[in-house]
Amino acid sequence: MSEGNCAKIHEATVAGLTFSSDFDSGNASCIDYSAESNSYNIWIASDCEGTQYENQFKTWFHFSVKGFTTDQKVTFCIRSGDDRTNELKWSYCYKYPVGCVVYFAMCYPLGYGEMQLYLAELESVCSKPTKVNQQLPSLSGISLLPTDTHQLHLGQDALLSRELLARSICGRRIDIITVFSSAKGEHPAKCEQSATADLTKPVVLLTARVHPGETPGQFALLGALNFALSDDPRAVALRHNYDIKFIPMINPDGVYMGNYRTNSQGVNLNRQVNLSQPAHQIIVTDVILNPGQSTKQWVGAVVSLAKGYAEKGLLKLYADMHGHANKTGCFLFGNALKTPFHSAWNRAFARLMNINSPYFDLDKYVNEEYILEIGDTKEEGEVDSGIDRSKTKEGCGRVAIYKITGLTHSYTLECNYARPGNTKSIPPPTDPTGMTSLLNNGCLSNKTALAGGFEPHHWAQ
Repeated sequence: MSEGNCAKIHEATVAGLTFSSDFDSGNASCIDYSAESNSYNIWIASDCEGTQYENQFKTWFHFSVKGFTTDQKVTFCIRSGDDRTNELKWSYCYKYPVGCVVYFAMCYPLGYGEMQLYLAELESVCSKPTKVNQQLPSLSGISLLPTDTHQLHLGQDALLSRELLARSICGRRIDIITVFSSAKGEHPAKCEQSATADLTKPVVLLTARVHPGETPGQFALLGALNFALSDDPRAVALRHNYDIKFIPMINPDGVYMGNYRTNSQGVNLNRQVNLSQPAHQIIVTDVILNPGQSTKQWVGAVVSLAKGYAEKGLLKLYADMHGHANKTGCFLFGNALKTPFHSAWNRAFARLMNINSPYFDLDKYVNEEYILEIGDTKEEGEVDSGIDRSKTKEGCGRVAIYKITGLTHSYTLECNYARPGNTKSIPPPTDPTGMTSLLNNGCLSNKTALAGGFEPHHWAQ
């Protein structure tokens, strides 16, 4: 298995501290120390640094430090280039027992190996013959996360199927998970489901981690996966009416290498669909950089899967989940559709998300990006009649799925790395009368602010 990144630090001891980034999703290429300011400069690697595919993307960082003494105080400075205006600097005081290894990252990390362990644990839980009061794995069990207060229990009818959709260039698994409902009284062993089987129920398709450094989208997808398996009455209804498909990690090589935006060959996989062709001729751009290795192998697998469901009239919703560095909160990008009816129907899903998630921000961030034709000169950020007409990201999943299938509900879910927008309190799914009380504007009452910033269990909701 070729790993591709030559820039990771195995172990480097500088001024008494030992640094490393030689692990899953690690990214640091050089360390230096200033005795005058008692500060360590950590130079982060570009995507694919040290290979022929090195490119300009460098934002994600993840490294470990050991060798601290009790109450030792230092300053870390993340350097991504020669321009000091882009520095990220913070002071740190060591408060753990001597000998511990401390990890630092741009955002809560989740590596390829951790994802594989988590999916294996889900498989194990869902395969148990007795499901009464069976707790689903907590997000706090992976990636050294804080305590997860959002605990869910497995639904008695819930079943899970895990399959290999494709393999990456470096041979890593690209899994597809199907969540569905067993027939009443039927043993789980007789209820096998396949991603490619002849389906009868409508399909919801959710994907994440096409950009390796956008971990908030990863936790949002895992939250959706756990919810779909849970005994929540909304999840039960969802399973009874839909087969829910998850592709948790589209770009496992980029994740493992510690890249921010690209795969092991420096390719942004979210721009690999050629939309200049008529809809029936659209194919995935075939970027072949080494013999027998092509982005088409796995990006094409996702697009072909969605197209196959759509041709059978089964695909009802697609959402690709990302992290966002600029706009606050969690919000959707949708496509501008051809009729007011379809546009209203498109926005209706966003309102449902607003009703059911305490961290989804409808008021400020439900914007539709127009599908701009080739040659359109609209500038990014131009606003027309209150609708964000940001220049279309040609070839991204949301646009590609819409162009290929005509799917009304094709979205990008964006989750800010740290800063929430407006939040609100969500009551239980039903009150004692069986009804949920709404205000006239469709939002639930008791809006509050999330003071401490986002954590994984917030994105998961």
